[in-house]
Amino acid sequence: EFFNLFFDTYKKGKVSHATEDLYTYAYEELIDYFGNVFLESITKLQYQQFINYLGQDSALNTVITRHRKARAMFNIAVALNYMKMNPATGAKMAGKDLSKEKSQFMEADKVGLLIAELQTSFSVARGVILLAVQTGMRYEELIALTWFDIDLKNRKIMVNKAWDYKYTKTFCSTKNKKSREIYI
Repeated sequence: EFFNLFFDTYKKGKVSHATEDLYTYAYEELIDYFGNVFLESITKLQYQQFINYLGQDSALNTVITRHRKARAMFNIAVALNYMKMNPATGAKMAGKDLSKEKSQFMEADKVGLLIAELQTSFSVARGVILLAVQTGMRYEELIALTWFDIDLKNRKIMVNKAWDYKYTKTFCSTKNKKSREIYI
């Protein structure tokens, strides 16, 4: 019950749809683990056991995200006197650190091969991938491009919006809410 009060009062419509989803995922994890309990009954030890449980099958970043959302809810519960202390404070994170295993870049010689392959024939998909490789634009920014954003004479692209393909299927702000020019 408190989660719904917290979410409806402090988060719903005030954060992005994706962030709303993250709060919902954290809530579902809490309910799956603790069941329907009073907030005050969750101890620091139990919360740490919850974090450890999440860490068994989840990536460290996922556990951290769930923890931050739960901690925010508990902080409000403490501030509103629903509980005396936040059981999430000081919890030690658990989980598999997958960031070391994930490739975050492509080696220069591989980029050249990719560009050469992309240029062997034309399709919209190949064009989008080529533009992504050569500009570093995010997918949501790429699919939001219109002809008004491309200035061929001055050889630049204005990145001033993104496309929300998950929720509203409309234009939205860029991730950092800023516009930028990319010279091509």
